[in-house]
Amino acid sequence: MSVIKFINENKKEYIKISDKIWQYAELSQKEVRSARLQMDALSAKGFNIKKSRDCQNAFIAEYGNGRPVIGLLGEYDALPGLSQEKKPFKKPIKGKESGHGCGHNLLGAGAMFAAVSVKEAMEEEGFSGKIRYYGCPAEEDITGKIIMVKEGLFNDVDICLTWHPDCYNSINLGGTQAMNSFKLIFKGIASHAAGDPFNGRSALDAVELTDIGSNYLREHIIKDASLHYVITKGGIMPNIVPDLAEVWYFVRAPKREAVEEIYERVLNIARGAALMTDTSLEINLITGCYNFLNNDVLNKMLWNIMEKIELEKFTIKDKDFAKEMTGHFNKGQREEALYLSHLDNESYKYLENKYLCDIMVPPYGSGVNYPGSTDLGDVSWVVPTAKFITACFPLGVSPHSWQVTASSGMHIGYSGMVSAAKILAVSCIRLFKDRNIINSAKDEFKQKTKKKKYKSPIGS
Repeated sequence: MSVIKFINENKKEYIKISDKIWQYAELSQKEVRSARLQMDALSAKGFNIKKSRDCQNAFIAEYGNGRPVIGLLGEYDALPGLSQEKKPFKKPIKGKESGHGCGHNLLGAGAMFAAVSVKEAMEEEGFSGKIRYYGCPAEEDITGKIIMVKEGLFNDVDICLTWHPDCYNSINLGGTQAMNSFKLIFKGIASHAAGDPFNGRSALDAVELTDIGSNYLREHIIKDASLHYVITKGGIMPNIVPDLAEVWYFVRAPKREAVEEIYERVLNIARGAALMTDTSLEINLITGCYNFLNNDVLNKMLWNIMEKIELEKFTIKDKDFAKEMTGHFNKGQREEALYLSHLDNESYKYLENKYLCDIMVPPYGSGVNYPGSTDLGDVSWVVPTAKFITACFPLGVSPHSWQVTASSGMHIGYSGMVSAAKILAVSCIRLFKDRNIINSAKDEFKQKTKKKKYKSPIGS
């Protein structure tokens, strides 16, 4: 495969891009340098660049003409509090707060590498169509792609593909959670808590009553749903009745409609708390997302290609690094992670005594509702979408941790990124040359969405 040859010959260039983004470690909605680096690199390769109108630091890079239009999705935002040197033990970088604790430096660089590789193949072989790279910011805030979908940036796409760094090389067939993120702001009247409490109206009381009511609500929602909250504002001093208090909630559930129902019930509890405390209530819906909609046709195509791709090799240094990092895990962390992944028995037995995944693991997790949420779910409800994972971290690594940050900035992460670029590039070329796969994927998508049309969770 000439595209594989191109990737092997040019991988150092994209490893450097990944490493620069790793060093930038820009938080959601602040990814100015990371986005600019990618736009400049893609523009130099002949891609046309279009910035998003509504989503800060989002862009589209496009090459080619006609149809089909194949989109590759990349991310590049980091996480707060996860600064880490490229060491197998916890060691934050002095003077730096954020880090790529989800491997998005790899995700973006790998997807754009694939897009450039497909462009080279289009020029060499002369097949028609458009390859697009979507630069997607603010995934950790679960806002970027939702705004991009609402803007209509995916309206003319035939298929979207993406990947994510992980501990395995596989396709996770499990579902993600739909979600609403919102803040409840209560306003009351300040007064002296000892000398004049009867003239005060405590906004903090309203927050606490809301939290109590929501805790009782947990018994009466479906078992796969969850509520999380944190009090972000609760007053200034004990002897002042708080006139302002704020609580931030996440509501998660396997389906969008369940989130909307539970969300409204939490709001009713908050309205009741405002009545009980004689305070006013302001509702701020920050974002919401859909669950991920798997496409079996695309998953089958991806797996067929993944079985034939030769993975990048881990070095002895990589294996020693992974073994040492595992020694710093919490007790039982590695074993629990393997168990909860729902791998097939053969893969589980092979990997239980390994530190890095060096095989293709058959697709796993079908029928499982995993607890996390992603704005990729919204893309999957407007265009047939598929995703896969490659091994970029030692087995058992905790997501959103210093362990991921360290692995994402070294050869272990780079190996998974290059393997992902190969899988994405070969998959795109397969789609360009076999329109039957696209048509079948679209037919499945129409069937799965005919009774539930997408409506943006962030309003009109």
